[in-house]
Amino acid sequence: MPRKSKEASRPILFVGDAWLKKLYEYFALLRPDVTFDYLSTKDYLAQDAAARAATIKAAGRIVVTETVEPLDGVTTDCRVPAFWIDGLSSLEHGVEHGARVILGREVLDEALVSYRGPEMLRASLRGDVDFQCRERFEASIAGLKALEARDGVVPISDFLLKTYRKAPILNGVARPLPNVSAEMARRLAAVLFDDTSAFDAPTPFHLGHLAFVPSNSLLTPFDAKRLGLKYRTDSHWFPNLVAALAEVEKTLPEDMRRPDSEKTKARFVSTSNRPMTKAQVRFDAALAGDDHAEIVSAARDLRDNRALMHPEDCRKADIALLRSAYELEISEDAIEEVLALHEDDPDREVVRVLVNHCQSRGAVDQFDRVIALAEQVFLPQLKMVKLQKRKEFLIAKAEKAKATQDAEPNVAS
Repeated sequence: MPRKSKEASRPILFVGDAWLKKLYEYFALLRPDVTFDYLSTKDYLAQDAAARAATIKAAGRIVVTETVEPLDGVTTDCRVPAFWIDGLSSLEHGVEHGARVILGREVLDEALVSYRGPEMLRASLRGDVDFQCRERFEASIAGLKALEARDGVVPISDFLLKTYRKAPILNGVARPLPNVSAEMARRLAAVLFDDTSAFDAPTPFHLGHLAFVPSNSLLTPFDAKRLGLKYRTDSHWFPNLVAALAEVEKTLPEDMRRPDSEKTKARFVSTSNRPMTKAQVRFDAALAGDDHAEIVSAARDLRDNRALMHPEDCRKADIALLRSAYELEISEDAIEEVLALHEDDPDREVVRVLVNHCQSRGAVDQFDRVIALAEQVFLPQLKMVKLQKRKEFLIAKAEKAKATQDAEPNVAS
């Protein structure tokens, strides 16, 4: 565990690379009453042994470093684990040992043995290509925990594991998002200072100093699902997969390339400026208005794009279809359509809306299927009971109407 430092007049030296520099700037903003200095690993290692020792011991500094091997012999007050989390992107441009690489490429290489050319793209659209994101992520966390087990290291893996399904945590394998860096700073401050109140509620201005430029990456909706991510991720991943495949193909033996692979000029698209499909643009515009017929039509138009959509977008479209169909009094058709989409893999929120709409406007033969879905996603038993009672009421009502109709000819005679 890191040892507690005295609240301080002592200057604090950060020695490390990009993440330590971000933390240094953040600390300097939040605690202007303390003297902070920063030294990059490269500049530190450029000094001879005597100069390094003088740098570390100068003016009674408190020293914060990263868990990188060249600095492991240095006596420091606390250390930050080197950040490297792979697996939250299917593919990502990165740098290993100074060389530009595509992280996840080994999976792509294996897939290309089974799928050639256009078939590789079709397999990706079906979700048949598993980029082993979960395995890569778990290996990264295991490596991070090994670093945290060293003496004086401030841990962060517990926060990552608690957060990564609910919210994004990085902009690249070595680029934590401000929410992660702010938490690390808060924990680091607890080691360095007695009063950490300055780190409890940072403003957007302060958090902006912790932001990294996003790396070029992609995450397929299938990998997002395998990871169990609950937030909206890369809805327009497919053009980037085409670009990555084109880039890899150019390095393959000639017999494994598509005939036109050399002509492909696709490249990774900026994550902040990816075009939406026409169907998605139409659907979003329809939702902004109150034309229920247009919302139903636009939601149905999205079906052909579902393989490219994040589960959250699919959920939004299905719920909008059910609600607008209710207003148009065509609920039975909409319930049937949404049932067909969710019977194999039900979404809890969609099933909740299905239950409500089936109870008010559903056909009797749809009730049992909706109840079965509700049981799969563990909706409260009371909802199933209400649905069953509604079904029994409708059956009794239909039987009574039939009996009345059958009795009418006898009265007339």
